[in-house]
Amino acid sequence: MKGNSIQIILFDSECLLCNRLVHQIIAADTAAIFRFVALNSDLGKSLLEERNLNSLDTDTIVLIVPSVAYYIKSEAVFEIVKSLGGVWLLFAAFQWLPTVITNYLYDLVAKNRKRFFTNAATCVLPSKKDEFRFITELP
Repeated sequence: MKGNSIQIILFDSECLLCNRLVHQIIAADTAAIFRFVALNSDLGKSLLEERNLNSLDTDTIVLIVPSVAYYIKSEAVFEIVKSLGGVWLLFAAFQWLPTVITNYLYDLVAKNRKRFFTNAATCVLPSKKDEFRFITELP
């Protein structure tokens, strides 16, 4: 982890797989470092535009480490799991593969996720204690 600052994860709020992963990250992120923004929200679109990422072409997860960098696709996943530590670090072992391969695998899952996972109408809402982690505007 790069310091103990807040990091922002942009995710597809209409994807059940993405929603499940967000809740897994919340459970593992005991330091409450991650905040979550829906990709299709006004804030999500604004954050993408600031980084010259096209929201229409972005079928991905984006990790923003303010004032440091941003990561997309498999690189975002690797940065997130390294921050979480523990058993999550098993996934970080794949970062040694060429990015072209890990992004291909990421894209394969992203392309098929809505077919294999039903829509987010069945997703679990955040608990009251975790609501602060879902942001709609920056301070």
